[in-house]
Amino acid sequence: SSFGIGETNWLFKGHLDYAGSEGDKEKSINSAPQLLLDVGDFWGASDSLYAGIEYQYWKNKYGIDGADESHPQLMVTWKL
Repeated sequence: SSFGIGETNWLFKGHLDYAGSEGDKEKSINSAPQLLLDVGDFWGASDSLYAGIEYQYWKNKYGIDGADESHPQLMVTWKL
């Protein structure tokens, strides 16, 4: 979903996956929301280069109880 703040254009996207427990696997949640600034728009190339952050969260990774991840990441996306 794109939106504007002042003169800047932004993009918010990502995913959220939920898997229920099955057999010896625990329920699992995997999420990676992204907040990206359209930096290409600064030189007239809108919707081509984005920079921002992604927050990776994974509870019970691969269904393994207690195998959790939680970390922010810098992100650059270039559309050709």
